Amino acid sequence: MCFYKPQGDHVRLPLQNHLMSKLFDLRFLIGLFFLIIGILVVLSSFGTTTVANGNSINLYSGLIFLVFAGGMLLNYRADKGEK
Repeated sequence: MCFYKPQGDHVRLPLQNHLMSKLFDLRFLIGLFFLIIGILVVLSSFGTTTVANGNSINLYSGLIFLVFAGGMLLNYRADKGEK
């Protein structure tokens, strides 16, 4: 099934417009990036023995990344009016 205007321009579906607007918002992209990196760093902290003064550096930095990602994603969501 093709969705075309008479002039030949492609008509975007509402879902495509929503996804594209999400991908072009930097808060969403940065939040998603830090979420993925934070999860990877926290998971890697359980497999390593890097310890400074009895503290796992990877665990704490991963948690900081996750907090920052949460702040960015909450900021994006609050601005869009989604609940």
